[in-house]
Amino acid sequence: MAFTTLDLSKQSGTSLPSSIVTASGLSTGKVVGTAHSLYASETATNSASYVATGLTCNYTPTSTSNSLLVYVNHAQFYVNGGNTSFKMQLYKDGTAVRRVGWDMGYQDSACHTGGTSFVYADTISSTNQVTYATYFFMSNGGGYVYSSINNTPATLTIMEISA
Repeated sequence: MAFTTLDLSKQSGTSLPSSIVTASGLSTGKVVGTAHSLYASETATNSASYVATGLTCNYTPTSTSNSLLVYVNHAQFYVNGGNTSFKMQLYKDGTAVRRVGWDMGYQDSACHTGGTSFVYADTISSTNQVTYATYFFMSNGGGYVYSSINNTPATLTIMEISA
């Protein structure tokens, strides 16, 4: 690909010359739709199986040619027992699609563990509604693990990106 250097001091107006910017030279990938959810209720578990954190978001894609970016932010977790840790996963329509961290929050005493944020890129197999949700479980120790401790908000945002 050849590069062109422009002397902007010799340009006028707010557009580049059409000889330099052509449709074939522009990239695709525009945001064509979004959905967002916020969950701010404390959820606790001492289960050894995955349970819902309460954070969930639905989206109906417009085209199977596009892709989805799923942004998740869980701002705060808390473990109230010594040597307690937890695991977390992102689910799509009830099936785990991404494990996030492994034995997070492991401490020798009760503590706030901070949060976790991540992005998941997904393909679109149909234009039916999809549901993303986060799940967690206590993987070690005694006591409980809490998400959204003190009602700290967690967010899930879905963006559909055109092909």
